[in-house]
Amino acid sequence: VQMKYRTRDGTAKSGLRYQHAEGILRFQANQVERTVEVLVIDDDTWQPDEMFTVELSDVQVVGQASPGRAGVSYIEPRLGLAVTKITVLNDDMPGTISFDVDEVFAVEGMHVTVGILRSRGNVGRITCKYKTMDLTAIGGRDYSPMEGTIEFGDGEVHKTIEIPILKTHHRITEAEERFKVILCDASPGVKFDKERDGGESCNISEVIIPPTRKPGVVAKVMRQFCNEDQLAEHWRQWGDQCISSLYCNGSAQEQVSASLQDWFFHILTLTFKVPFSLIPPPTMMGGWACFVGALAMIGLVTSIVGGLATLVGCCLGIPDDITAITLVALGTSLPDTFASKLAAQQDETADNSIGNVTGSNSVNVFLGLGLPWTIAAFYWSETGPNQLWMDRTFGSERYEDLYLAKYPGGGFMVPAGSLAISVAVFTMCAISCLTLLGIRRCTYGGELGGPKWAQHRDSVILVGLWFVYVATSIVVSMSQ
Repeated sequence: VQMKYRTRDGTAKSGLRYQHAEGILRFQANQVERTVEVLVIDDDTWQPDEMFTVELSDVQVVGQASPGRAGVSYIEPRLGLAVTKITVLNDDMPGTISFDVDEVFAVEGMHVTVGILRSRGNVGRITCKYKTMDLTAIGGRDYSPMEGTIEFGDGEVHKTIEIPILKTHHRITEAEERFKVILCDASPGVKFDKERDGGESCNISEVIIPPTRKPGVVAKVMRQFCNEDQLAEHWRQWGDQCISSLYCNGSAQEQVSASLQDWFFHILTLTFKVPFSLIPPPTMMGGWACFVGALAMIGLVTSIVGGLATLVGCCLGIPDDITAITLVALGTSLPDTFASKLAAQQDETADNSIGNVTGSNSVNVFLGLGLPWTIAAFYWSETGPNQLWMDRTFGSERYEDLYLAKYPGGGFMVPAGSLAISVAVFTMCAISCLTLLGIRRCTYGGELGGPKWAQHRDSVILVGLWFVYVATSIVVSMSQ
């Protein structure tokens, strides 16, 4: 009996993890076992466990079968288990990387040496990235910030990183300062010691810079409120961002090669760039100063744009509700449009791009409406129906005639007008938009991207939904 055999790639590829083999196996009479030899390629590089298969096929009888004994019938040969899986186990252990200690003490004006150990295997060449990170010590003022790649050769088990510690004139008034050295992004197969600081994803060692002498009580109290180095660095960053707002593309070097389009948008947005550059940098006060400053600036700009749009609508004789969904909406939503565009271009997924829009709308609805309406509701419930309240009008009728009989205690009144139809149209357009995004995910694998023709088609559809909403709302408003 004879049959064919051959190897077939799985995750292991022929020529890399094993030598391809194929041929014919022959079983002689009364022979019950044969072997197939496949050469596995050995190297000094770590690779995950991989597999390939050996397959049997085309079994047939060669020559004349011997006559069966009396009472024994002849059975045609057939294959049983025709495929077997071979797993190539990795025996090249590249090792585990860690710092030799979790904390290192340094002396100003000298280099601090941080040791890195390679244990539990040292086969092959491996690499690992390292970088420094500020804590209370500030890079460029207390030490020289560093980042790079460290390499271990085959059999090499120890490396060191030299970090310069800078001399500072105020060390005698400062308390102990620290910064981190982080190991990350190691070669495939290399692990970090999970028992050390940082765990399995990275390893961390802290460098401690003690003061040259014990600080006094005043220095300790001041230290609780501010770090002189951090404060100086924050002021430097703040000044840099104010200056960069004046340059096209952000710096003098980039401005030299700026195109006409760059200059057009720079001049167009300069009135926004300069005021917004006054917002504190995100590194100051843990980011809270930037957060509060940005909210205040956004509120100020929104108020100005809303007021200007209302004035334009008033001059052109456009009703307030139409002004709100056209001029005011465009003026306050265009920044979100550009922010979503940048997020779509810079991020790997569309999450931030779409989340920026939905988040902005959520803030507008729940905070932009909810907060002032809540304040107004409390105010008018306490004030009651005074003369100012009764003289307010909706359409051509006064509040006194419309609401006083039904609400003798007064209150905060927001007449709906054409809101019901406007919300219904908006809801249908929103459902259509979400349906389109769902179809794109099923068809192209994501909400953004896909073939060019599909991008242009869907852009036209989405812009068309906005025009449908605006046009319908205007028609309904004018009919009332």
